[in-house]
Amino acid sequence: LVVAPDGGTVMVDTPRPGDPSARAIESLTGGGGPDYLFMTHVDDTAGHGYWAKRYPKMKRIFHRADAFGPANWIGDDTLGDVEILLGEDADIDGAVTVGTSGLRAWNLDGTPSSGKDDVWT
Repeated sequence: LVVAPDGGTVMVDTPRPGDPSARAIESLTGGGGPDYLFMTHVDDTAGHGYWAKRYPKMKRIFHRADAFGPANWIGDDTLGDVEILLGEDADIDGAVTVGTSGLRAWNLDGTPSSGKDDVWT
């Protein structure tokens, strides 16, 4: 769980669904749950629906390329229904490339970052 200086919270990948995990999360978020759930890849998405129901204000973030097609080897069709679905890199004009890795930078609302000031290197 990442806690920003402004108090915003981002949970990275999904912990095991249940009350013990929820108590730990709520001890860090003040009870309301995280603002965002950032799922890095399909292997770490189990239970995302549970967390969405538990924390209705939380926005789930996932990449379109992992939600559809062969990358979604677990066959979870609900991954395309997340609140913020990042687009294909090839579809995004002006997205900032981070270094020489070809990684793209995104804002938390799902839009591509448009400036170098938004990129952590």
